Amino acid sequence: MRNLVLLPVLAAATLVSACDGWRYREGVGFTGIDGEPKTFEQANVQLVSRGASVSAELAGVAPIALQAKGSSQEDLAKVALANGGRRPPQAVEVGMGDRMMMLSNVSVNGTLFAVLRAPEGERVRLSENAGTAFVSAVPRLTGCLPKGNAYSQGRRPSALAVAVDCR
Repeated sequence: MRNLVLLPVLAAATLVSACDGWRYREGVGFTGIDGEPKTFEQANVQLVSRGASVSAELAGVAPIALQAKGSSQEDLAKVALANGGRRPPQAVEVGMGDRMMMLSNVSVNGTLFAVLRAPEGERVRLSENAGTAFVSAVPRLTGCLPKGNAYSQGRRPSALAVAVDCR
């Protein structure tokens, strides 16, 4: 008796799930009960196309590996600052305010740094508070945690380096 009741219920569920194509319309966003727009024109939305995130792009770029004399974090950061990538094979473009900068990973004596530099051929001077902004953006940009403050050279630097922990 139980199977006789279960059989029609299963058959009805199967038939309903197979009715995918009859007058089926996929909406573009919920606007309330029975108010879902059926076309993009009705929805009045702007489509935004975006490539991979910066951290995903950066993960596809091999770190620049260097050996240097000196053992202090500041000495290693100076080497990373001088050798950070400035063009697409070695770095990824990121926006910083109204300008484009290049972000790369540089490993010096096994210590990994996220390095932000001006693109090749451009002379850019960063503001005095750019280091703090870069440290706070490192997790979003690299997927790694900063291990301290940003290193730079001079009062208005053209490059920043932050030691990162990517574990």
